[in-house]
Amino acid sequence: MAEVDIIIPVYQPRNDWASHLAGALNRELDDAHLYTLVIVNDGGQALNSEDKKTLQQISGSSHFKEVRIIEYEDNQGKGYAIRKGILASSGPYILYTDDDLPYGVHAINEMVDRLSDNGQVALPDRGSDYFRSLPLKRRIISRGLIMMNIVLMRMKHADTQAGLKGFHRAVSGMILEGKEHGFLFEVEWILRAEKAGVSIATIPVKINEKTIPSGVPGGDVWKLLRTYFRLFRSR
Repeated sequence: MAEVDIIIPVYQPRNDWASHLAGALNRELDDAHLYTLVIVNDGGQALNSEDKKTLQQISGSSHFKEVRIIEYEDNQGKGYAIRKGILASSGPYILYTDDDLPYGVHAINEMVDRLSDNGQVALPDRGSDYFRSLPLKRRIISRGLIMMNIVLMRMKHADTQAGLKGFHRAVSGMILEGKEHGFLFEVEWILRAEKAGVSIATIPVKINEKTIPSGVPGGDVWKLLRTYFRLFRSR
C-alpha cells in the first residue's frame, strides 16, 4: 500500500466542481492505497461551506486518510499553489492535477502504480491525437512551447503543460526551490529533474473531450513568452 497526496489547485472553479471531484475520486481511485486530498484555493472567491462539506465527506472513505483545504486571498499562480500544496503534504508520493480531472482517475491510478514501483517522476504522454483536437491558435502555441523546450532548453520531456504530474517526495525540493509562480513552473522543475538524472517515466493518457482547452495557455501570449525566455536565460 502506498500513501499518496493528491494536490488540486483551484481558482474560481465552476459550481459543481466539488461534487464531481469528490464523487470521481471516491468511486474510481484504487482503494489498495491510502490518499490525502490537498485542495489549494489560489485566491479569488473563498470556497463555500457546501463545497467544503462535500470534500470533507470523502475523508470517511476507507482509502482516504484526510482532506486538507488551504486558502489565501490573492491569486499567485499555479506554481505557487502547487508549492503550497507540497508544503501541506506528508506522504512519500505526490500527484497534482486539475479540479476537472482532465485525464480521468484511471491516469492517476497508473501514475501511482509507476511511482510505487520505485518511480521518481511520472509524466503524462498526451500523444498526437490530443494536439489535433485543439483549436488552431491553441495548437500553434502549444506546439511552439514544445519546440522551444526541445531546441532552446534541450529537454527530453518537452510536453510540460499537461495538467497531471506525479513525483516522489525526494524530488519535491526541485519544485519548492523554483522561482516561477505561473504555469511555466513546470518547465523549470522538469528541466531540473532531467539535469539531475532523475528517473522519469511517462504514461499514455487521453483527455476528456469536455475539458479540451480553448484559450491561450497562461492567458497573455506575450507575457508567456517573456516568462519563457527568462527561464531560458537562468537555466
